[in-house]
Amino acid sequence: MPIHSTTSDAGELREVWSSAARRASDAKLVACVAVAIVAALAFGVGLLISVRRTFPWWPLVLPALFAGTFGVWGIADREMSDTTRRSSHRALAVAKLCSAVAAGVVAALAAMGILKLTIGTWIS
Repeated sequence: MPIHSTTSDAGELREVWSSAARRASDAKLVACVAVAIVAALAFGVGLLISVRRTFPWWPLVLPALFAGTFGVWGIADREMSDTTRRSSHRALAVAKLCSAVAAGVVAALAAMGILKLTIGTWIS
């Protein structure tokens, strides 16, 4: 029996993302951001030391960056529900938008990495 939904797919994804962020504790959201910062810094230092050795490992940084975007989005969402000032509400909305765009970029990079591993071996 098919499942009928009253919302669109984009709405469903937004709801899943929102409910997961609301269920996560503040410590988990901060840990997501901290892990992303540490992973990005470690990758950056690795690139400064040796680009040839470090660059092939870029797909391993993507999950940490995705978790970081989730953490930033969750923190901004939580703060938006708590604040009443309009100026901070706008800044938090911009932070949510930037983290959503960054999550999309990370997802696109992950898709390209997966395609490179799968289809790239068939083509060559």
